Amino acid sequence: MKESSSKEVKMTKMVKAKENALDAEIQITSSDNAQIHQEARTKGRLLEEHGAIAAKMRKKRLKTKLVL
Repeated sequence: MKESSSKEVKMTKMVKAKENALDAEIQITSSDNAQIHQEARTKGRLLEEHGAIAAKMRKKRLKTKLVL
């Protein structure tokens, strides 16, 4: 009886350890995604300030008009 309960305790500890590792991995991935998103937004704002986005949008609109 004691042997089976110690096995259950070990299994429970292993499952919890795996869950904790998975939670940590999810947090790291979420943090990375948030950082990439923030960098992209910052880069977009900088390009917009220099008029690069406006020129790019004008080109897209011209292509759209020609297709329609």
